Amino acid sequence: MTKKIFISSILMMLIVALLFLQCSEKQRVNKIAEHDFVDFGLPSGTLWAVCNVGANNEWESGDYFAWGEIFAKTDYDRTNYKFFEPYRQLTKYCSNPAEGKNAYTDTFAILQPADDAASAIWGGKWQMPNTEQWHELAVNCYWVWVENYADALVCGFVVFKAKSDADKGKITKTKSDDYNYSDVHVFLPAAGYHYGENFYDGNLRGYYWTNQLCIQFPLSAYNIVFDTTGILPDCDYGSRDDGLAVRAIRLR
Repeated sequence: MTKKIFISSILMMLIVALLFLQCSEKQRVNKIAEHDFVDFGLPSGTLWAVCNVGANNEWESGDYFAWGEIFAKTDYDRTNYKFFEPYRQLTKYCSNPAEGKNAYTDTFAILQPADDAASAIWGGKWQMPNTEQWHELAVNCYWVWVENYADALVCGFVVFKAKSDADKGKITKTKSDDYNYSDVHVFLPAAGYHYGENFYDGNLRGYYWTNQLCIQFPLSAYNIVFDTTGILPDCDYGSRDDGLAVRAIRLR
């Protein structure tokens, strides 16, 4: 009898330990409406999704979207862009009459929810980040470039919640022993981009949209670009009809 009780006690301890480990592995991730996110404790309260829009796993690039469109395509070109008509004529999100159809202009500088891939597809309070939110992530987190995330042979940045002020904004190819993958982090795949029917820079660079129009050049919108050398914390701008990845955010 004593032996049976002892064995039962051991089994119970093993089960409790296993459950503890499983909980520890998942503690960095939260969930809202079936979409996982992490909280980096950023000043703005921005919460970052764990996966790209259209992806099923952290390491997948997900779908690619032209800016302001909410569906993936096989050809990313101005001839099939939602807000573009022939002869360089924009029909929405246009700050320059020279670029608008019949001199059309409007005051939209931020994507409306119906045109925001994160908002339209995920719903709720999800949306595409603005330039300030990407900048906040860049300067407040610890960025580690990896070339085989989760043994999926995918390159990109693991973005950790910084454990010290000295680590904020740091970019490295060698992870400090102070950090591990049970810590709060997201992975941003080097997803490349689509132009026309061609695909460029896959596993070399990451291109992610913001929700902001480039007012000076309304044929373009702001995006973040990164590679092994680092990121552009103040964002770049690219042609709206290019196909880029989307990472969703929401406020706490």
